[in-house]
Amino acid sequence: MTTKGNGWQLDRRVNLATLLTLASCLAMALVAGAGLGARLQVMEEKLCTLEERVHETRRTAVKVERIEERVAGIQEMLVDIREQLRRRQG
Repeated sequence: MTTKGNGWQLDRRVNLATLLTLASCLAMALVAGAGLGARLQVMEEKLCTLEERVHETRRTAVKVERIEERVAGIQEMLVDIREQLRRRQG
């Protein structure tokens, strides 16, 4: 292949096998690029789903923490009630 004033020209010394090899390599590179693009899209979708799960888990953790605080308060109240009952009985 040479370049002259007109642009690219094919030299007659380049055989057909070389051209076919070049074309097949280019085709394989395009197919591989398309496959990688599809895989990247799938991974991005999975990442979005994972981020949603993380946010949901954080919200659930906050709710559980609040419930635990309430339970601790209720247990303290029960201890106080038991002590008051013992004083009244005793």
